[in-house]
Amino acid sequence: MTAASALFGVGVKSIQRGTITIDSASSSNTATISSVSTSKSVVFHAGNSSTSTISSSFSSMVARLELTNATTITATRAGTSGDLIVSYAVVEYY
Repeated sequence: MTAASALFGVGVKSIQRGTITIDSASSSNTATISSVSTSKSVVFHAGNSSTSTISSSFSSMVARLELTNATTITATRAGTSGDLIVSYAVVEYY
């Protein structure tokens, strides 16, 4: 723990980054991460990309992320058109 984190009670314990691919015709998928404390962790959405042509449907191009449990992140979208790659970062604090 650094002097600043000891003084202010804040510090980053770990950062895990990755991607989740939601295949065409699917509305969700998961990624497995190293175990974190769910009460001390936050998932950040780091953008979307696509490997195929996605229709103009906004619901197929946007996903939300959820820390489902200590080792799983779930990406979910409303639509099912085209493959969608969702980038994430999980930050665990002390």
